[in-house]
Amino acid sequence: TMRILCLHDANSNTQHLKDQLCLLGENLFVKHSIDLIYINSPIVLPHDNDQRVWWQREAMAEEDSRPIYRGLDASLMLLQQVWTSLPYVGILGIGQGATVASILLSLVEVPPEFAIFVSGEALINTDDLQRSDNPISTLHLVDTPVSESQERLIRQFGGIVQPRSSDRRITAFDLNKIGRFVCEQRKLLLSQLNSHS
Repeated sequence: TMRILCLHDANSNTQHLKDQLCLLGENLFVKHSIDLIYINSPIVLPHDNDQRVWWQREAMAEEDSRPIYRGLDASLMLLQQVWTSLPYVGILGIGQGATVASILLSLVEVPPEFAIFVSGEALINTDDLQRSDNPISTLHLVDTPVSESQERLIRQFGGIVQPRSSDRRITAFDLNKIGRFVCEQRKLLLSQLNSHS
């Protein structure tokens, strides 16, 4: 079984993401032995225990100061533990989950074979997070119009870029693009494994 780590958006949780990806998850598991693994962010919003975030952004009083991302360090520590607990071939992040996934990939020793960023934005202000020795195949499903932060994430990881509707919900179009990309990556990985054996 191949595993893909799935990270929900802000103001969401694993059950909500599971519901959105239900059909995709069933098809990938039954037809290709690919298991989607969901994890909740560690930060619960005080007004609603069902809503979680990977961080809370707080603006500084001074104009020149950078914002503070409260809880981001705790989220990254949790994700690093989860990442090393099981072998994952890929990572899929939605919104804030895509952003935290991109940061995680710059921290882990063993990166995944592929990454899928849906409406992801870059927090790190650099144009290259890819490792030149082991680049990650990447699919970006981007909002239209594409924001400057989304463009930076695309520059950081490269890969395939597909526009999506401006609606924040995961659509059948999104599921189709994700499913095709995952199946292509599975074929590539299996052919690499077969050539080494």
